[in-house]
Amino acid sequence: MATGLALGAVACGGGGGGEDKPAETSGASEQDEAKATRLLEKAREEHSEERLRMIIARFGHTQAAESAKGDLGVILAGQAAEALKSGELDKSEEKALEAKVYGDLATTRKAQDVLDQVDDQRADLVSKDASSIAENGKCASALKRVANTLGKKARERYKKKVQAQSRDAIVKCLAEKIEDEVKAANIDGARSLLDQSEVKVALDKEGQTAAEKALAKSIVKRSLTSIQPMLEKHEWQPAIDEIDKLQADKTLDAKEYEAAFSLVQDAILAFLVKRSTEALVDKHPGEIWNEIEATEKLARWKRTPDELSDLYAYLSIAIECENAGCKVGKPKVRYSWGKIDLKPPADLKGGTVSSTKHAQKVWVVGDGKDFSLIALEDPGSATGAELWKQVTGWADEKQLKSQDTVLWLPPVDQLPGTRIWGPLRAPQKDYHLGVVKQVVGGKNVIVKRLSDDEEVTVALRDIRVGTLKNGLKVMAFCVDQLHPEKAKIDKVVTSVGGMPKVKVLCEKGNKERVEVAGALTSQKSWLPPKKP
Repeated sequence: MATGLALGAVACGGGGGGEDKPAETSGASEQDEAKATRLLEKAREEHSEERLRMIIARFGHTQAAESAKGDLGVILAGQAAEALKSGELDKSEEKALEAKVYGDLATTRKAQDVLDQVDDQRADLVSKDASSIAENGKCASALKRVANTLGKKARERYKKKVQAQSRDAIVKCLAEKIEDEVKAANIDGARSLLDQSEVKVALDKEGQTAAEKALAKSIVKRSLTSIQPMLEKHEWQPAIDEIDKLQADKTLDAKEYEAAFSLVQDAILAFLVKRSTEALVDKHPGEIWNEIEATEKLARWKRTPDELSDLYAYLSIAIECENAGCKVGKPKVRYSWGKIDLKPPADLKGGTVSSTKHAQKVWVVGDGKDFSLIALEDPGSATGAELWKQVTGWADEKQLKSQDTVLWLPPVDQLPGTRIWGPLRAPQKDYHLGVVKQVVGGKNVIVKRLSDDEEVTVALRDIRVGTLKNGLKVMAFCVDQLHPEKAKIDKVVTSVGGMPKVKVLCEKGNKERVEVAGALTSQKSWLPPKKP
C-alpha cells in the first residue's frame, strides 16, 4: 500500500485525530502575519494547493499558516474522494492520509471515511483473489496472498474484512488437503498444514479454530474406523461407548474426543432429519417421535439444531392430529358459519390463537371427531412439512359448512351487531334493514332500524341476512319520495358511518339512483331463505 508523503507522525491504522488546536503564533511579526495573510487571500482566489503549501512552509508561525492548513486539508480530502471515484486507490489513500494531518475535525472525518472505503475496496479485491486461488486447491498460495497484505501497517478495518471474506474458502481448502493427507496416513503432513506461519496471519481466530477442528475431525475419523459401521447401523450407544473407552485409554485427547463425538452428532442429526421428514407423512407420527426423542438425548446437544426445530414444530401438529383421531387427506373447501375461534394447531385444548370471519373460505386439512384442522390458504397438493406449515388451527366442526354461508345468518349467540332484513314496521309486511341489538329468550331479537334508529322486537324466525348483493329486488323511491317502485340493487357505493349507500336500477325506465340503504324495503320472498 502506498503510504503517501513522508508523514512520520501518521500511523496507517489511525482513525481519529484532526482536533482543532489554537495556533502558536506568538513569535510572528506583524509584517510576516500581513504578508502571509495576503498570500492566503491570493491562494484562496486561485484555489492553489501550491501557494497554501508555501505559506505553511515559510510562515508556519503565523495564524494565516494555520488557516492555510485547514484550507489545504479540505482540498486534499476532495482530491482523495475524486481519486476514489476513479479507482485510484493508492492516490486516494495518499491524499486522505495527508488531509488528516492538515484538516480540522470535520475534514479528518471525511478523510477517514475515504480511507474506510479504500480499505473496503482493497479487501474485496484481495479476498476475492484469495478465495479464487483457494477454490482451485492452492491453499498455501491463498494464505500468502492474504498474509502478504496484512503487515504491521495494515489498518484494522482492512485486516478484519480480508480475513472474514476469505475465511470460508481458505478453511475449506485446508480441510480438503488435511483430509487427503490423513487418508494417506501422513498425519504429520496434515498437522504441518496448520503450522505454516501464514495461517496465524491470514486466518482470524474463527478461521484458525475451524481449521483446527477440521484437522482433529479428520484424524479422529481415521482413528475411529471401528465406529463407522455402528453409525451406519444406527447403533448410537455402542458407538458412544467406544469413543468414551478411547478417551479413558488416553487414545483421544480432549479436543480429539470432542471431534469424535461431533461425528456421532453429525450422524444422529442426519438420521433425525430423515426420520422427522418420514414421520410428517406417516399415519402414526407419535410412534416415530418416541424414537426421535430417545435418539436426540444421546446427541447431548445444548440446543436443538436449527435443521430440526421447524420439523419438530410441524411434527407436533401431526401428532396432535393423530391424538385427536383426525384423518389427513385431500384438503376440502369449507365455509365458516359465524366467527370461529381457532385453537393452536399443536394444542387442541389450548387458548384461542386466531379467528375466522363469518362466511370465510377455509380448507380442512385434517378431519377430527369434533374439530377440524384448517388452513386459511389453499394448500394445494402439499404434503409433509409443506402441508403442516400452512395449518392455522383447530375449528369447531359444527361451524364448518360445505355451502357458502355468505347469505346465512351467523349463530344466534353471534347475532348482535349483524345487519338483517326484517318486518320492522308492523303490521306492515315489508322488510326493512336493521342491526340486531339483542337476542331475547332465543326466539326474539331486538333490532335497531337503520332508517331512524328506533328499536323494535321481532321474531327470530322472520329475520333474514342483511345482504345488499347485486340483483336483489327492492322497493326504492325512483320517482318521488312518496311512492316506492320496484328496483334492483346494482352495487354498494359506500358504507361510510355504517349506513351503506347503494346504486339501484329502477324497473320503470331503467333509471339509476343512489339511495341510502335504510330507505329501501324488500319482500320476504325476494330475500335469501333463512339458513341454517
